[in-house]
Amino acid sequence: MLLHLFPKLNTIWHNTYYSAKDESTWCKQLRVCSLEVFPNYFRLALAKGEFSDTQMKAILSLVKNASAFKENLLELASQKRLDGTTQVRAFLEQMENYTQQEIPVNYIPSIAQAFFDVGDHLLHTEDEAYGMFDFGNDIRIGRIVSQLLRRLTEPARFETLKEAMSKGSALSIIVHQVVTWSQEQGDDGTDELNPIESELLSEEHLKELEAISLKRLREAAQQNSLLQTKSGKRRS
Repeated sequence: MLLHLFPKLNTIWHNTYYSAKDESTWCKQLRVCSLEVFPNYFRLALAKGEFSDTQMKAILSLVKNASAFKENLLELASQKRLDGTTQVRAFLEQMENYTQQEIPVNYIPSIAQAFFDVGDHLLHTEDEAYGMFDFGNDIRIGRIVSQLLRRLTEPARFETLKEAMSKGSALSIIVHQVVTWSQEQGDDGTDELNPIESELLSEEHLKELEAISLKRLREAAQQNSLLQTKSGKRRS
């Protein structure tokens, strides 16, 4: 019974390894072995500010409409939790558990469009990393977008990003993501340990997105709006 309830016990008695993907699956299935879900079984209620599975699915039902999803993200970003962080941080953390199957593939472009349009408004200092193993909402958004994009073919990933980055207003998120993907891909466009999994975009398509982000930066500089972005404010 214990082995069934807490699969990680298999690592003690058997040569078994569980990955972060397994952790995500347990959390999504609301299993007691999930570190996130475990306390709820003994509090008999969700902690204030946490989202239930029903609430998450209700919010994610809005992704088919980019405008509605954007409005909801901005609303969550304006709501504070007891620990001082915003509700959007909690939502982004839990959204990673729904990126593999729950979100229909045809809605992925709408999600990318939403994040690359209002993503800069979701970057609050109170949501920044608290410790060595924590990170900010920019990283959370990047992880969600990357996980969703991997469900598309490479050409579809590129077209989705090209459209979202060309029209979106979240310059900080746009630049951050292009830089991150460039660093992950490396100079030769591959990862020696796992070359297939690491290639989110082809080298040609990545360079085109780099050109788009550079063009957006130059336009913002000419319009004297660069310092109004989240990244610009931080550097200033």
